Amino acid sequence: MYYVPESGPEFTALYSADAERSVIGSMLIDSACIPAVCSAITPADIYLTPNRDIFEAIYSMQAAGQTIDAVTVLNTLRATGKADDHTRDYLVSLMELTPTAANVKEYVEIIKEDRDRRKLRRIADEIYDGITSRKDARALSAEASEALNSLSVEADEKRVKSTVSALADWYIWHETCKRDPSKAYVRTGYEMLDEALGGGLSCGNFFVLAGRPGMGKTTVALNIAERIARRAPVLFFSLEMSTIQITAKRIARETGYNVSHVLTGRLSDDQLAKATEAMRRLSTSQLYIVDELEGGIPEIESIARSMPGLGCIVIDQLSYITQTSDALSVRDATTRASNAIRRLALKLGVPILLLCQLNRESAAGKSKRPNMAQLRESGAVEQDAGGVILLHREGYYSDAEQRPDTEDIELIVDKARFGGPGTVKLRWDGRAGSLDDY
Repeated sequence: MYYVPESGPEFTALYSADAERSVIGSMLIDSACIPAVCSAITPADIYLTPNRDIFEAIYSMQAAGQTIDAVTVLNTLRATGKADDHTRDYLVSLMELTPTAANVKEYVEIIKEDRDRRKLRRIADEIYDGITSRKDARALSAEASEALNSLSVEADEKRVKSTVSALADWYIWHETCKRDPSKAYVRTGYEMLDEALGGGLSCGNFFVLAGRPGMGKTTVALNIAERIARRAPVLFFSLEMSTIQITAKRIARETGYNVSHVLTGRLSDDQLAKATEAMRRLSTSQLYIVDELEGGIPEIESIARSMPGLGCIVIDQLSYITQTSDALSVRDATTRASNAIRRLALKLGVPILLLCQLNRESAAGKSKRPNMAQLRESGAVEQDAGGVILLHREGYYSDAEQRPDTEDIELIVDKARFGGPGTVKLRWDGRAGSLDDY
């Protein structure tokens, strides 16, 4: 029998009707989130009776392996005598209220917080009743301590997973990824790179894309982002180039024109017509550009949460989001930013591609090939990252007038948490800024 929460005006601040409705709405519009929700909360955690009845129906249907949508849930409610003439309209309103299930984890956390507040309220009421009835102070203190400790233990048990609980979580995750592989990885669109990374950019991790100044980090990242954006929205934080400069690079890549000509208005009428056609094709892309950032990583999180179905975040580059002070060295600031980006990737459940710069001095040695030790003021970047990709072009070291327009570029996967070290060769066109498979 499920707990029926207390009623009365004093409890109205201890629940969020919007969070409850949004959780149920998320489950109705995207059944893929149901296993995760049902593993985090139970019907007893839902305060309002209509919401609890619907959640209980979904909860029992999930346990029985039944198909879950608005129609089947309504039928279950009718079969259990918990539907009336308004239930169908209420289910529809829940779905309309929740346009996306992308933020369901946040709604679940609100419900859990409210549940714990109600439990604390009940403990406080029991303590107050004991005080006013002049119950023995020592006995009352012991009971209160035990009640508070049980609440703390319950919270700890949810953080500390037993083997059985961990296996259940894995099974739910496996079935979710089986239905939708994009829940586990976001593919870069470059098959050999995905293979070297162990499947692609794994969700919930951040990946470093590093190279020396002028090696082509932005161009490589933009080509990857462009391919991902064919399937899912991509947020590109361009903190080194303006939106106009990035757009010029995109048009150049699409047309094969020299990016300098595209950017500086040196296209003929025929070329402009072709560029206009390229713009029409690019207009369908789900690539979104942000070229100003005042609030650092918290602002990145805020913008990311406003985008339903986000597939990937690109940050160009790390040095522009590290904040230093007199009491904080560049290395410490970089370490702090790296840890914050790692946590952000985990919270959002999407991969983050972070561009970093290698020391220019590292090119002075006999070997020109990069390695992770050359990450500038790296702090914990190489440790926090789920993968590190280093860029290398032989032509980069030629005299400016002798540098080839097209050549091989090596994407050296120096670290891959779920893959293995390897080198991927792609075809580089520096004038147009394109990156292609052979």
